[in-house]
Amino acid sequence: MPTRQRPQPPNALTMLTADHRAVQKLFKAFDKRDRGDEASGVEIVETACVELKVHAIIEEEIFYPAVRSKLGDEGESLLLEAAVEHEVAELLIDRLGELEPGEPEYAATFAVLAEYVQQHIKDEEKQLFPRVRKLNELDLEELGAEMQARKDELLSEIEMDVALPGDEETHDGEETLARTPADSGEAFAKRFLPER
Repeated sequence: MPTRQRPQPPNALTMLTADHRAVQKLFKAFDKRDRGDEASGVEIVETACVELKVHAIIEEEIFYPAVRSKLGDEGESLLLEAAVEHEVAELLIDRLGELEPGEPEYAATFAVLAEYVQQHIKDEEKQLFPRVRKLNELDLEELGAEMQARKDELLSEIEMDVALPGDEETHDGEETLARTPADSGEAFAKRFLPER
């Protein structure tokens, strides 16, 4: 009987590109949502903010340092710009966490975040990623496996700590925290993701 092989983890660039596409789908879903269904909009915003936070963590902890060590001065300006772009996105996510979903500024802030992240994605995919592909001394598969392990760890921490509203499960004798609409954006991410 043939044995099943475990799927290979994606290489680093494939993984980051897949993350980009996932968040772009969320941005489109937010634009196409039923404006009267506030809950679906909140869910999209929360999901996008957590996806962005996890993505930024794996880039800043693993991808950028690995690339920086190989690109040297050539890519330093691109990496510095990317880090600043992450900071600005984090400010917008913080702002979303301060707003109530029904406020007009909530949707506007998310729209600005979407536009900003779209530009960041374009910059990475058109300028940084082509340079990284040319680095023979960088093992993108090994780097991708390390990034996937960290991403899985972060997502596992979120899943262990988050219960759907009304879920009374407990972990280690403590009541699980329920996610509410007020937990959007950065406030949600701060509750369930470790500080960088």
